[in-house]
Amino acid sequence: MAISKRALAGLSVEDLKALIKQKRKEEKVAPLREERDRLAARLAKIERKIEKLLGEAKPGRKTGRKPGRPPKKARRRLSPEARARIIAGQKRRWAEYHQALAKKKAAQDKAAAPQA
Repeated sequence: MAISKRALAGLSVEDLKALIKQKRKEEKVAPLREERDRLAARLAKIERKIEKLLGEAKPGRKTGRKPGRPPKKARRRLSPEARARIIAGQKRRWAEYHQALAKKKAAQDKAAAPQA
């Protein structure tokens, strides 16, 4: 709590003594508040560990899959041959697409070229 010199100049002696008392109280309480906050954080961490061990969950907190739902199936993997076929098919489709674009552009260029 910072008070400017001008503000202090207008105060009476009793007010200044009260401010000094208040400041000393705050100085004594500040470390206690810091310790309280540190302990509260530690307690919360311990409670989370207990919940995890016991499998408890707080209401409104998502815990993953909804009750009654079957577990997820293992992901299927492609064989190298299947992956190669997919890649080859995609390359073929892209080649056809780009070939069609090249033909279209050539036709446009030919139509736009001045005839002599």
